[in-house]
Amino acid sequence: MSFYDEALQIIESHNKFNIKIYHRIQANGTLISKKWISFFKKWSVNIGISMDPPGFIHDKYRMDRPGNGTFNLVLRGN
Repeated sequence: MSFYDEALQIIESHNKFNIKIYHRIQANGTLISKKWISFFKKWSVNIGISMDPPGFIHDKYRMDRPGNGTFNLVLRGN
């Protein structure tokens, strides 16, 4: 999160003409926490959540580091 916060601060500091900048992030939703939501609100970041239902297809292509499917995690928002 600190990487993105620093990056957006740099972008803001160089926006001398106050051009409207739209920030967007695409994610699978598994790591979005209240802290991330606060960050998105602070910077007005739009987020897209990607998912490949049904679960057996999603789990075939979207796995965590140990190799487990993430479909149920995405549904819970974990």
